[in-house]
Amino acid sequence: MVFILIPAYNPSKNLVEVVKNLKGLGFDYILVVNDGSKNECNSIFEKLKNSYDCLLLYHTHNQGKGKAIKTGIQYIIQSYPECTGIITVDADGQHLPEDVKKVFLKFQEHPNALVLGVRDFQQKNIPLRSKFGNILTRKIFAIMAGYKLSDTQTGLRAIPINFAQKLLCLKENRYEFEMKMLLMAKEMVDGVYEIPISTVYVEDNISSHFNPILDSLKIYFVLLRFVFSSLSSSFIDFIVFTFVFLVTNSISLGILIARLISGTYNFIVNKHFVFKNKRSFIFSFFLYWLLVIILGAMSYLGIKYLNFYTKINVLIAKIIVETFLFLLSFFVQKEIIFVAKNKLFYKK
Repeated sequence: MVFILIPAYNPSKNLVEVVKNLKGLGFDYILVVNDGSKNECNSIFEKLKNSYDCLLLYHTHNQGKGKAIKTGIQYIIQSYPECTGIITVDADGQHLPEDVKKVFLKFQEHPNALVLGVRDFQQKNIPLRSKFGNILTRKIFAIMAGYKLSDTQTGLRAIPINFAQKLLCLKENRYEFEMKMLLMAKEMVDGVYEIPISTVYVEDNISSHFNPILDSLKIYFVLLRFVFSSLSSSFIDFIVFTFVFLVTNSISLGILIARLISGTYNFIVNKHFVFKNKRSFIFSFFLYWLLVIILGAMSYLGIKYLNFYTKINVLIAKIIVETFLFLLSFFVQKEIIFVAKNKLFYKK
């Protein structure tokens, strides 16, 4: 059994057509969560219940799309233990019934995988705010997750029931919930599949409650924490290095002392604040300082090279070298030091 789950906030009459068409394709189990919609929408929900035998749940006030999905997941797990998966569908009619069917069929082939219905954002009819929001989140997501997705904002997703249950532990209740789901999938499902779907926008997507800038900042709060950690560590490193170099005129001693102080600070902040990693402290500490030693050697060689061959000031050379090493450090910490064992999982 696979459930269709539709979170709805102030939906238009398009929602009735969505449910009607899904019923026509044989989807008998449809749950709609009214996320605190205004009273004017009551007739829509009543019609879903009376005319299409649709299950309905209600929030007394708006709590966010993520919360509505979690409410639906919890109800399905408790009431239908035989359910094997949940397909989330947006309420505005952007997901065509035949595309939902395509995602469902792929999910039947891979019942332990996350299946995404992805849109083509290269088309000319894409609203500017939707195209901007997707490009922004795609780029940053690729940096954070270590793999690329064509559409990080898609609401059409087939979710294995075991994975859906784990999503109930997430604190995120709004659009960032869906992004956190994609990040979690890397370690908790047996593959992520992308299924191309039609790109449909109803009335230029004016019904969307997604703000591409504010909601993207919420989605990538983990990345913002990492940036803060890195910048503050770099500041400490630069201050200590400058002081030691000015006193001793020794590049190697400056790097050594600066790395010891800023590195210890960075490790503690990244493990407990940025990545909130539960891996063994000793093992993580060993890997981290191995990285510090390698990056320190690369920093030393880079600064010496720029200073000797290009006559660039040592402090300027350090800024240039550390900028390049920043990205390398990010990927190694994210993919090796502060994550659990991963597997190759992304599939087209």
